[in-house]
Amino acid sequence: WALRFSESTQPYGLRLPDIELAPSSGRAHRDAVLRELALFGLPKVAGEQA
Repeated sequence: WALRFSESTQPYGLRLPDIELAPSSGRAHRDAVLRELALFGLPKVAGEQA
C-alpha cells in the first residue's frame, strides 16, 4: 500500500505503536515509511537513529 500511495500525489501517513509519520508525499516520505515498516517489531539497537 505504501508503494501505491507513493505513486500518487495523495498524502499518506503511518501510525505504529512507537512512531507516527504525519501525512505527506514524496520520495523521502516513502523511504521513511518503508523503513519504519521494515523495522517494526525488531528490537532497538543501541546507538541506532530513531
